[in-house]
Amino acid sequence: MTLTARSTAQRANGGACSLSGGCGVAFKLTPPAAGQTSWKETVLVDFSGANGIYPDAGLIFDAKGALYGTTYSGGSASGGTVFELPAVEMPACTPT
Repeated sequence: MTLTARSTAQRANGGACSLSGGCGVAFKLTPPAAGQTSWKETVLVDFSGANGIYPDAGLIFDAKGALYGTTYSGGSASGGTVFELPAVEMPACTPT
C-alpha cells in the first residue's frame, strides 16, 4: 500500500474543488489482488479549501500510525493547514 498527498491535477479523477485543477487529495494505493492488474485508489481526504489547498509535503507517521501533512494554502486564514489522518491498517510487508 502506498499513501500520498498530491494536487488533484496529478490525480486522474480530478476533484470537487472549484479551483482550476482541484484542491488536492490524500489517498492510498492498494496493489492488485492475485491474478488482477489494477491498483485500487482510495481517497482519504479531499481538500476543499476550508481544510486546506494543495498538499505540499510528504506525509509522516507518528508512533501509533496516524499520518500528518501540510497544505500550501487554504484554511481559516488562507495560510495553509497542518492535517492529521487517522491510523490506517498497514498490510504485512515481505522484502523482495
